[in-house]
Formats: sequence, structure tokens, C-alpha cells
Amino acid sequence: MKTKRREPSPIQLNMTSMMDIVFQLIIFFILVTNFTTAELPELVPPAPEEPQAEITGKRKRIVVNIVPPRKQSDTSKFDESGDVGELRVGISRIKTNEYEKLTALIEKEKKFADDEGKKLEVDLRSDFRIHYVNVQPVMKAIVQAGVSKINVITLMEKRN
Repeated sequence: MKTKRREPSPIQLNMTSMMDIVFQLIIFFILVTNFTTAELPELVPPAPEEPQAEITGKRKRIVVNIVPPRKQSDTSKFDESGDVGELRVGISRIKTNEYEKLTALIEKEKKFADDEGKKLEVDLRSDFRIHYVNVQPVMKAIVQAGVSKINVITLMEKRN
């Protein structure tokens, strides 16, 4: 009895796994992009009188943004009162006078930094419309969390 020999079938690649990985990477990058843009709301920092720039290397940092309130008539513009509308730390929003939440959030981040053997630094961004009297309680809350270095972010004009 004669047996039939089957011809070898061509090799085919299964692309399903590759497509799964590509879609997961796309979702990851979309999420990361959203977090970094949430860290920097549109503020106009004040210009320093005596600027001293410092180049910082890799460091563990957290950015605290002090955002003025929005005008009720035109929500796309900020109020000129000098008050604090809200605090933004990453995607977290903290209401005015809830500074204990800010302290708790920074303490949590400080624990992570200490576990990694790094010191936590806070970058403090504020709009030029906010009065310093309203910035002081935010700085106190940061110091109460045990942070020893607060970097005040300002906007410097380009020099030719």
C-alpha cells in the first residue's frame, strides 16, 4: 500500500500577539502624556528681580501649582483678585484652605523618595496674579510635610 506524502505547508506568522503589544504601548503613551500635561496648567509665573538659575540633575520632585480662580463671566480667563482658586499636584486638585490634604500627599511622596534613597524637592509654580500672602500657607503645608527644599519657579526673559 502506497502512502501519500503531504506537501509542507508555508510558514505563517501569527500577528495577534504583536498587535496586542502595539495597542497596549499606544494606550500607555497616551496615559503618560496626559499626566505630564496635567502637571503644568497654563500659568504666567512672575519674573524674578535677581535671578539665579540652578541646573538640576535627576532628582525626585513634585510640582505644586497654585492656580488663581476663574472669572465667573469668562471661565477661560483668570480672576485678578490675588486669591487662590485651587492647588494642582499632578492630576490631583486640592481646594483652597484644604492644606492638610496637600501635606498628606507630599508626606506620601516623601516616603517613596526616602525608600529610593533620594531627597524630595518641591517645585512651586504660581501665577503672577496671586499675592504672596496667599502663597505662604501653601509653603507652610509643604514644610510641615518634612520637605527641606522648595524651588520657586519663575519665568525669565530670554537674553541675547
